Amino acid sequence: MHRKALGRGLEALIPAGTATEVGEGGGAGQRQLLIADVGPNPFQPRSRFDDAALKELAASIKATGVLQPVLVR
Repeated sequence: MHRKALGRGLEALIPAGTATEVGEGGGAGQRQLLIADVGPNPFQPRSRFDDAALKELAASIKATGVLQPVLVR
């Protein structure tokens, strides 16, 4: 029996080709956004971020790219 588990990427949960484009009416799907159009969540409980951890994250993204899509709503 094949055990399904998390950690295999978003494709394991949502197969490719099943997302729909987001229109003016909203809804789920995929689309590209300009970074300038994305803002912080006003309800984000974390207000302080460790500079060393952010630099480590930036270095990791530069080396390997973004491994999972960024979710925005």
